[in-house]
Formats: sequence, C-alpha cells, structure tokens
Amino acid sequence: MFFTLYGLITKSRVFFLIGYTIFAFFIIVSEYLFYCLENDFMHVIISILFLIQLIVSYPTILRFDGSRVFKSFILKSCVLFFFTNTVGIFVVYNNPLINNFGILFHSFFIVAAIIYYFIILSNSILLYDSDRNYTFRDTQ
Repeated sequence: MFFTLYGLITKSRVFFLIGYTIFAFFIIVSEYLFYCLENDFMHVIISILFLIQLIVSYPTILRFDGSRVFKSFILKSCVLFFFTNTVGIFVVYNNPLINNFGILFHSFFIVAAIIYYFIILSNSILLYDSDRNYTFRDTQ
C-alpha cells in the first residue's frame, strides 16, 4: 500500500506497480490457505484472479516514450486493477474469516487505480529522458 501511495505522489510507474504486485501476492497466499482450510474451489478462482493482477502489475523497467500502445496498456491495467479489487471487496464482505479491514485496503487500491488512470490521461507522468534523467513533461 505504501509503495502504491509513494508511486502516486511521485508519479512513478514502477513504485505504483510494486504496491499492486505485493498486495496481489499476499492475497494469493491467503486464498491458498483458505482453500486448504475449507476445500472451497472459489478460493482457487479468487487466487487466479489476483494472479492475473500480479502478472499484469509486475513492474518492468521500460521507457515510457509516450507511445499510444504503452499508454493504452497502462490504462487497461488500471481498469483491470479497478475491477479486480472491486471483486476483492465483495469477497472480504462475504467471507466471515476475513477481517473487514480488508475492505479498506481494496478500496485504497480502487481509488489509486482511478487516480493513476487520470494521471495517465492528463499526460502528466514521469518520463525517461534520453540522457537518463527523470523529468516531468507532457507527451504528444
């Protein structure tokens, strides 16, 4: 959660994605443990859903050159994060074994995805310069 918040504040894509990766990993582990306890296949389905989030959110050190393909991928990732964590809220709400404090975490990651989505749309993202200095600039 702190990595994602730091990524939002500094507009750093890598830190933003690290927070989602760590969060998805913890959910996958907890759903596996719930599956071992209850033998309910729904826990496997939920862990697969968050495995998709983990794969998509795993950060790579790529240059964001402002291309439409990269921008489109990041926007689609934010939509995926939004819907995955929305499902996470319903899972926490309907599972008596999970503390309702988890709703707060999923809500944070939903709001973070929405904020980052609009940061990308406003073309106000941390870009990688050719001289390897990080600068803020608008993309075309």
